[in-house]
Amino acid sequence: MGGPIDWAAQFLFNYWCALTCYLANFHTFNGLWCKCASCKEEVERADKKTYATRLCISGINFLIFSLIRGKKTGRKGHMKNVAIYSEPSDAHRRLAQLGLTEDILIQAVLRGQAEGRSRTENHPQMYRGLTPWGEANCALREGLSTEGWIRCDEGNLPFTVNKDRTLAIIVATGDQNTGNKTLHPCTQSAKGPQTVKAVAENQRSLFPIKIDSDDVEKMREAHGRQTWMLLFHRDAGNRQVRCELSRPIDMDEDGHVAGWAERIVLNPTPFDSDAVRIPTDAPQTPNIDVNVKLRNA
Repeated sequence: MGGPIDWAAQFLFNYWCALTCYLANFHTFNGLWCKCASCKEEVERADKKTYATRLCISGINFLIFSLIRGKKTGRKGHMKNVAIYSEPSDAHRRLAQLGLTEDILIQAVLRGQAEGRSRTENHPQMYRGLTPWGEANCALREGLSTEGWIRCDEGNLPFTVNKDRTLAIIVATGDQNTGNKTLHPCTQSAKGPQTVKAVAENQRSLFPIKIDSDDVEKMREAHGRQTWMLLFHRDAGNRQVRCELSRPIDMDEDGHVAGWAERIVLNPTPFDSDAVRIPTDAPQTPNIDVNVKLRNA
């Protein structure tokens, strides 16, 4: 049995069908209820064009309603027209086009996982949950800084942006389907307005505008900035960490990112214990001396 949203959608759909049919042909619609001579005569005189018009309107209404209801199953759909790069050679080639390598992405995720597992029960629960995400962001920024990538925080959402400001990466926890080419992943949690904005901008890039110029600034203004998501998922059952770099283009009604234009599936990394070892070549944050001067009371 449908919930309140389903009932509301059904009611609006029925109301819309009735209204559009009424506007399309007043007398034909009215004749279904009124038995007066004029209305009955109008119904009998209705030609094929009238019925074709009403049929088209009904089809459009059905399509609209299907799209509305389809949002509810968005986390399980959107498998069509998704470019999936799962073979190592294909994944490496696509990453190279973006100015990235698989190693930098995986090392960032592993560093986050290692730092997360090093937390104890004495740490606040929220802190333990945020640590893998926060450390992965830090490692990604440090690893890409030598390539000219910069950090950018917009509305408390951390982006890692390339030097041309045409591409950005968001780190996010994915669900159990993350890193599996045969299944459809989505983000583990609902996302906020900045992610909604980024996804909307990605949708705009699906319809590119031809620019007769090599000017990066003009290209960015025309196509916007592409945002990709580095999704990661720790699979305790299979003892592995899976991740992928994917370009989001849709969200479901609950706020999860659930639609993708491209998915670059990275190799899973196995682990033998509950602790994930920090890579020895992981970039380290430089020591910073901060001078603190106490004020007199």
